[in-house]
Amino acid sequence: TAWLIVLSSRSNIMYNMTFIILVKFIVIAITTTLFINKVFPKTDHKIQLLATMMYTFGGFTLLNYCNLMWLDIVALFPLLCLGIYDILKYNKMTLFTVVLGICLINNYNLSYMLLFFLIFAVPFAIKYLAVNKRKATSQIILGCILAIGLSAWAFVPAFIQTMISYRMS
Repeated sequence: TAWLIVLSSRSNIMYNMTFIILVKFIVIAITTTLFINKVFPKTDHKIQLLATMMYTFGGFTLLNYCNLMWLDIVALFPLLCLGIYDILKYNKMTLFTVVLGICLINNYNLSYMLLFFLIFAVPFAIKYLAVNKRKATSQIILGCILAIGLSAWAFVPAFIQTMISYRMS
């Protein structure tokens, strides 16, 4: 985002931001389509298109479209859910770990919502969808620890900065 602003003239910044927002909405639609095609492969294409458009152009996304980092988290969320699905069905944690790490690197202030999702929603998914509940639980925990480790170079300094800032006192 910053490079388009640096490499363009002041009068084109607004147009470049519009272009970036458009690209991010396209990425949101693509990741949502990937999730739906993998998790619900027998769903009618019209229903898939409707679900993709509902997620991509949902009210909360449209209200917060000016926060570009929020759009990154919205775009990565279907991939995170696909990673959880891979853990529950196939015992593969690579996608989950990488996507969670990218989310934490991108912005930990927004990624805490994903961590709350993992704490409150994933136990139900493990209970009702996991092939091997014990292995899925251990892979989710290990994936979270590895993702935090992968993102530590960006996450830890930002977290420390927040904790020592004036508003935390």
